[in-house]
Amino acid sequence: MDRDLMQEFASYPSLFWKLMRVKSSICPQKLSYGEEKDQYLLHFAPLGGAREKVIYYIHGGGWNSGNPLFFRFIGEKFAKEGYHTVMAGYRKTPAFAYPAQIEDVRSGYDKMIRYLKRRRIPSDRIVVVGSSAGAHLGALLCYDTMMQKKTGMNAGALQGFAGLGGPYYFGGEHTAVLQRLMRDLFPEEENGREENMRPGSEKAEGEPYTKLHQGQKLPMLIIHGRHDGVVGYENAAVFAAKASSLGIPVGFHTVSAGKDSHSLYTAGCFLEERDGCETLDALFRWIEKL
Repeated sequence: MDRDLMQEFASYPSLFWKLMRVKSSICPQKLSYGEEKDQYLLHFAPLGGAREKVIYYIHGGGWNSGNPLFFRFIGEKFAKEGYHTVMAGYRKTPAFAYPAQIEDVRSGYDKMIRYLKRRRIPSDRIVVVGSSAGAHLGALLCYDTMMQKKTGMNAGALQGFAGLGGPYYFGGEHTAVLQRLMRDLFPEEENGREENMRPGSEKAEGEPYTKLHQGQKLPMLIIHGRHDGVVGYENAAVFAAKASSLGIPVGFHTVSAGKDSHSLYTAGCFLEERDGCETLDALFRWIEKL
């Protein structure tokens, strides 16, 4: 077994132990936007003074698992930093193939904007943050300008995108784990090889890398680990390099060795305190400077 994947599995006991010790202090507001069980949002309001930016967070889980309630500790972490935070749920594979996931994230965005306006919470400074599969969906939401125009999305409210451990580039080599997950996401494809990305296919349409183009100015922060056994480091490096070459403002944070297994930094960093976690501090410093 690959050493990076072994490191990933080895991180699970400590993550589970930390998760079991989390004590919730914020009761979120649940908002449904569809009939399926995963089509809902959770709003975490700061207990004290609120900052102007709002976080739209999209959880990970390989497109096949997880939900905002399970990852509620992430919503609380942002809220404790002073941000109104809305966490988006979405339909999962294998029951629902792509583009169900981005359709849900897009619908959730509209629901959030309407809700914020109704609550008289500023809705003109939205920062999209996603982990793993959620980073993939967040990148599409922020940089697929054709989708934005076609659906009448209020993209002008977007202030930036931050992705932790996301799969953005479908060329090159992939880990065995990511290949398996992508087969469920794009079942029309026989495998995950680049030659199967025929123009117009769901897989081609679902690749964030191809959505980057000249003239885009939305800042991004890419966070990735060199020893990520789920989504290889090259995936993030190639995506960030293209964005930079197009003039898109790019920040890139490489997770410290020993803390760079996939789950440990894409979700586990939110179980840490900011002053003791470089990744978490880098994320919040970037958001604060936007």
